Amino acid sequence: MEVVLVVNNLGGTSNLELLIVTNAAIRYLVDTMNLKVVRVYMGSFMTSLEMAGVSFTLLNVALRSFLEWLDLPVSAPGWPIASTTEREDSHSMPSLTAVVSDQMRLSGEPKTAIGLKMKQCVEEVCSTLLSHEEELNELDRGGGDGDCGTTFKQWALGMCLQSSFVNWDSPQKALLGLAGCTEQNMGGTSGALYTVFFTAAARALLNPELAVSWAQSLKEGTEAVMVYGGAKPGYRTMLDALCPAVDFLIAQLPNCPDHEMMNTLELAVKATIL
Repeated sequence: MEVVLVVNNLGGTSNLELLIVTNAAIRYLVDTMNLKVVRVYMGSFMTSLEMAGVSFTLLNVALRSFLEWLDLPVSAPGWPIASTTEREDSHSMPSLTAVVSDQMRLSGEPKTAIGLKMKQCVEEVCSTLLSHEEELNELDRGGGDGDCGTTFKQWALGMCLQSSFVNWDSPQKALLGLAGCTEQNMGGTSGALYTVFFTAAARALLNPELAVSWAQSLKEGTEAVMVYGGAKPGYRTMLDALCPAVDFLIAQLPNCPDHEMMNTLELAVKATIL
């Protein structure tokens, strides 16, 4: 029997976990149920905020026309391109790489200096977040639900998984890639607000070669968080760290000579310390 498999992220499952679950589901259907999986759809189709877990749907392909209908082009942004898992041997395992790469365009390694630097910065951020999960959770327990570190860990794991699909050589597209990864992998209010931040920052980044353009990009992203999140500096949110740094950069970068750039950026980082 030929079937189509749909693996639905209920909202709080990372892409890494989703790949593992999809792998296990295909193995079970092929090896235990003796079914031929001819299409795989994987993604967030019906969610419930940040609910953990997945749901599975199977379609019995009674008619080949079913596949023709499923393969027709659509304009719905949430519907992925299916992975075709047909093989001459119906018991062969479909490649999970094909499942993912059909949903995102592989960009490969960055080729420009700015692309290499952007990817390196994000990798450093991911490494730092992964190594400080429990410390961030402990800090969050003082005024929250104690899952801040775990939330950022999920984002970092997702970012590591999707890094090769980000167009690092185009900073605007890279920021939009960060927004997409955040939307998919970071739960809670933080996920929504950081998605807004990266999206607004990408739209405002007019000239990535200029430091002042990056400062303006940060400013637009921060203001978008205030507009859609309703918070302001002093509300004990991420804005208490973001706003002082942004204000410092906006004031200092326009007249900053190149040889003082790193010192100015270091002072901006210090401005985030409450």
